[in-house]
Amino acid sequence: MTFTLLGWLILYQRKKRGLEAEFVRMKAELEAYLAQQQHAPPTDAIPLPVADPIRTPQPASELLSARQRQVLTSLAAGLSNREIAEQLFVSENTVKYHIRNIYQLLHIRDRKDLFINFKK
Repeated sequence: MTFTLLGWLILYQRKKRGLEAEFVRMKAELEAYLAQQQHAPPTDAIPLPVADPIRTPQPASELLSARQRQVLTSLAAGLSNREIAEQLFVSENTVKYHIRNIYQLLHIRDRKDLFINFKK
């Protein structure tokens, strides 16, 4: 039984280190992407959809408002919803609202999907 627990602990530690390394890598890639997007001209309005179905998708900088880009930057930094709310001086529910809108605009499901999509 001791060997079983020891084996499980070793596997758990390896998996944890692998996930931490992957998170650090994804965070760096997302920060690089956001830094690149900061050079684009800011826009506070969400563009109206165009009827042309063949049109290429717009970059995230054109879809997101300034506040949404701030929330996205904080997400990339690995902050929790509460920490983002404290940093931006808004309620936690407001942060959740912005995050939900970001997910809808970028067609993603959750934070993991966010990092995976920006990795591509």
